[in-house]
Amino acid sequence: MSWDPQAFEQCFWERYPELVQFLHGLTGDRAAGEDMAQEAFARLWARGPRARPGADYWLFKVARNVALDWLKTEGRRNHRERSEPTAADPPRFTEDEIERVRAVVQELSPRDREVLLLRECSELSYAEIAEVVGRSVDAVKQDLFRARERLRQSWTERFGGER
Repeated sequence: MSWDPQAFEQCFWERYPELVQFLHGLTGDRAAGEDMAQEAFARLWARGPRARPGADYWLFKVARNVALDWLKTEGRRNHRERSEPTAADPPRFTEDEIERVRAVVQELSPRDREVLLLRECSELSYAEIAEVVGRSVDAVKQDLFRARERLRQSWTERFGGER
């Protein structure tokens, strides 16, 4: 059984932007995030679940694994390039504010960064995040609490009470 092309296209248009946003936040590289999202969709077409909603979470899980492999490779090469940030929606914040938030988020560990981005940017539930990252819901809640605390602490150290 294979995907109905229209159902696959609908899945792509609905999930691709947030998948790219998640991967961009996880890796710090928008172009790489776009490539990884495309890779995740290629794998979905070839060997992933054939229906939604299972396909949605499967995509995030595969994309996360592709991103973690990419981060390991880039870490070994030690020459990670960062692209200029782009926003899908008109920015509600100034470019400077966005850059400051991205800089603080990038300081988080990959484990903290991924749960924070999955929750805050992709708006996945704790159970959905647990499925994507392969941890228990309790572990996800602890990781998310820790990520938010570290983000708050880092922001306060760098920028004080400024927005």
